[in-house]
Amino acid sequence: RHALTPADADAPNLLLVLKASAVQHEITRLQQRAVAWSMPVEMVLGEADKRAKLCKLADWLMVNTTASVQVRNALADSGQRLALPRIAEGALLGAGRVGYWALTGPDHNPDSGELFAHATYLFGETRKAAEAALSVAAQLDIIQTGMGCGSETMLVSDATITQHAAAMTTSLLRFHEEGLPQTGQVCIGLQTGDRMGIEGSTHAVAPFERVSLEGDDTNPWTLHVSASVVERIEADVRAHPTTETGGVLWGCINEALGAIYIVDLLDAPPDSKRTAATFELGTQGLEVVKHKRAEQTHGHLHCVGTWHSHLVPGGPSGQDHQVARTIADSSSHANALLIWTPNGFCGLLADAAGVNHSMPRA
Repeated sequence: RHALTPADADAPNLLLVLKASAVQHEITRLQQRAVAWSMPVEMVLGEADKRAKLCKLADWLMVNTTASVQVRNALADSGQRLALPRIAEGALLGAGRVGYWALTGPDHNPDSGELFAHATYLFGETRKAAEAALSVAAQLDIIQTGMGCGSETMLVSDATITQHAAAMTTSLLRFHEEGLPQTGQVCIGLQTGDRMGIEGSTHAVAPFERVSLEGDDTNPWTLHVSASVVERIEADVRAHPTTETGGVLWGCINEALGAIYIVDLLDAPPDSKRTAATFELGTQGLEVVKHKRAEQTHGHLHCVGTWHSHLVPGGPSGQDHQVARTIADSSSHANALLIWTPNGFCGLLADAAGVNHSMPRA
């Protein structure tokens, strides 16, 4: 859509029509069927007749290239609940230095929000990618247009957009020829130093564990735990079969969805104490480790709570509730207390708005 220009006398005046209509006109000139809708995504998803038509038009795959956090949130919130088709998302970050391309898993697990949280973890794995996608210099600018008007966006050349669009289109073609993979996927394209090419990497993303956290009745929260974090927790539990154990949850928060995404763990400090009935998280060196890890993603990932194990089935103890209240009183954002038990995960929300009891994992 970045290349829209009036190609003939029948082309709509791009200053007077919505972009969707202009895109539709150009696609139609290629003798491809296109339908233009110009309405908020929440309206489309919220009305049964429009949603049914959307699902019929996108029965194979829905592709989101709006680069809108609001649209991503709406699709993440509605994908599984409304039985939408699988969703692919393409976007650019860091003035086009980074291309982001993701595909939700079957039954929307992982969903769009979980995939972007996982991508943030992947960006932090290399300094080059983190600088390009997450640093202060990579964030949006206010671009002045006209007389006193402005828009929060980024300047990207048509050539750079075309580089990433070509790679994403090639991936779409492969999906069409070979079928959609049976896992979620995140693809990251990093522009080379000379800007002549794209260094791409593809990552399969397994389903997330989703644990309902009941805070107050009007604002439910959910903990989304990546498969790799679940594996690490279970390995730590096996390593301490006769005592409780635990550590620090590392991820990010989406307040609009009431979602806490866990994509990594910090090991318990060496002064932590483990007994058959309690786990006490130590403090030795923890702040240094937290600061260093936060720097890797320029603060986009941070501490979002703690986890510990119980040796017997059941929900949180009275002590767990007290810990949640203490954390809530001293933190400026929501935190989670994730508890591993022999019969599954449960948890508590530690939030200044209120702390309540846990619910079983979804």
